[in-house]
Amino acid sequence: MKTARRFAPFVFFLTTACLGSRGASPVAAPSPFPSPSIPPPRTHYVAPTFEEAGRTVMPLTFPDGSQAELVYEPKLGLSNASPQFFTSFIDGCPSDITGAARGMPSGDPVDLLRHPQGGFTHVYENDDGYYDVVLDIEDEPWTVRLWTEEKDSAEGCANSLRVERAGGWVIVRAVGAARVASVGDHGGPQIGLINIGGNHERWILLFPERCTPSEVDGDQTFADWCDASGLMRVHVYSDSREFIDRVREGLEIRNICHAAG
Repeated sequence: MKTARRFAPFVFFLTTACLGSRGASPVAAPSPFPSPSIPPPRTHYVAPTFEEAGRTVMPLTFPDGSQAELVYEPKLGLSNASPQFFTSFIDGCPSDITGAARGMPSGDPVDLLRHPQGGFTHVYENDDGYYDVVLDIEDEPWTVRLWTEEKDSAEGCANSLRVERAGGWVIVRAVGAARVASVGDHGGPQIGLINIGGNHERWILLFPERCTPSEVDGDQTFADWCDASGLMRVHVYSDSREFIDRVREGLEIRNICHAAG
């Protein structure tokens, strides 16, 4: 299977402000420092949806605050996919940022630090020389992770992030000198729906960006197109062309709004 395109350069800023239209909660104040512990794995997290005229609607909020809605027939199977998000730091920290609801990595952390929002920052050393920095924010269903080559920067990068709830998704912001990527930045925001229908080879990746509406480009296991709105690029990975065609024909993306950069 082809490697997912991640963090390709975008070339345009759209300045429409989306933040607040779905009631994103303010950042929680730090809670009292609890006893350090490794939290248990979380159960599978399902993105919020609602029904409309026999179809399913999944509202999305990207990590920069951009928004969209996916509309599809229930048989497409997106509602039980594992949701993830991707973004990166632009200034201040040499790190990518991802979010998922899959609990903590295996093994023992090499460092355990308090996070300003409450909970802990767990630092793991990977075999490839990277450090996996995991924010376990109290009462937050998402686990936010950073990858960095520099252990000395792990605490500072983690502490510069703030996580805000937004309609079942999260927005990540940075404080201080750090800045998180926006639409138009290299390494900008993405959302992934992974393991669609329980099939680990079926993914949909969504990139809010200005693009030229296009037909499907790809092969039997990968497809790329720009939505008819010109505001969202779509990548689909699959074990069969049949699923790609069903997504192309049956997935509507509406109410797309790029957050101000």
